[in-house]
Amino acid sequence: EERYRAVLQAVPGQIWSSDEKGLITFSSDYMIQYTGLSDDHIKGDRWIERLHPDDRQATLDRWQRSLES
Repeated sequence: EERYRAVLQAVPGQIWSSDEKGLITFSSDYMIQYTGLSDDHIKGDRWIERLHPDDRQATLDRWQRSLES
């Protein structure tokens, strides 16, 4: 697991993973730098707060469809 995390941290991209409920469980350092959020703020479902209010429901609907499929 340590090697896996080291590789993920070395990739200059927004890498994250979620559980079966769609809650973020891991985010790379690059994702934290890019979004300006703390790791605690990204984890779970708080990331949605960073989207424009007009875009939130459509994003959540797509995310839910993704989880179901």
